[in-house]
Amino acid sequence: MIDNTQLDPLLTIDEAEDFVIKTFEEGFHCAMLPPHHTAILADKDYGRHGRLCTVYCFPHPYYTAEACVRGLKLLLKTTIREVDIVAPLHLVKSGEWSMVEDYLQSIIDVIHDAGADGKLIVEAPVLDDGELKALIEKAAKVGFDWVKTSTGIIAKGGDPYTVHRVSTVARDYKLPVKAAGGIRTIYDAAAAVGAGATRLGTSSGFRLMKQYDKYCGIG
Repeated sequence: MIDNTQLDPLLTIDEAEDFVIKTFEEGFHCAMLPPHHTAILADKDYGRHGRLCTVYCFPHPYYTAEACVRGLKLLLKTTIREVDIVAPLHLVKSGEWSMVEDYLQSIIDVIHDAGADGKLIVEAPVLDDGELKALIEKAAKVGFDWVKTSTGIIAKGGDPYTVHRVSTVARDYKLPVKAAGGIRTIYDAAAAVGAGATRLGTSSGFRLMKQYDKYCGIG
C-alpha cells in the first residue's frame, strides 16, 4: 500500500539508486522520486525490477498545462508507471471550472497515452467542501485514476480528518484515495487507512516497516 517516497532536493543520483534498490527489496508498491532522478534510473532499466513513480509540476501548481504536457511527454518515454500531479489550485480558487477541466484533461491524456496512471493531488486542507467536491468530480470526469490528499508541502493532509473528507467524496465517483502528508508512524498509517485511504505516500516508509516488525514481534 505504500509509495515509498524520497523527494529531498539535495538527493544525489547514487543515493536515489540505493533508495530504489532497498525499496524494491522491501516490497513497497513503488519508489517515488523526483522526475530527473526517476528518468535516469528508468534509463538504467530499474523499471524492470519494480514500479518507478514520480511527481510532476510539483509541489506548487505554478505551471501552465502546456508546460506540464511538454515535460510529461518526454518524461513518460521511460518506464515510469505512476505520476502524482498537483491540481491547478489558482484556477480552483478562482472558480474557473472549465479551465480546471481542460487543464486536467490535457495532463491525464498524456499520462494514459504513455500507459501510466495519474494521481491528482487536491490539497484538501486548503479547499472548502464545495471546492473539494467540484475538483474531485472533475478528476473523475476526465479520467484520473486516484485522488491524493496533499503534497505534504503546501499542506499536511495525511491526518484522518482530511483523509475522511476526501474519501467521503471520492467514493461517490469510485476513485481510490492516496493519503500523504505527515504519515510518520504505523499509527498514522493505520489511522489514514481507517479513514478511507487505500494507498499511502510517505518518506518514512523504512521507519514504518521497522515499527511494524517490532509491533508484530518480528526481528
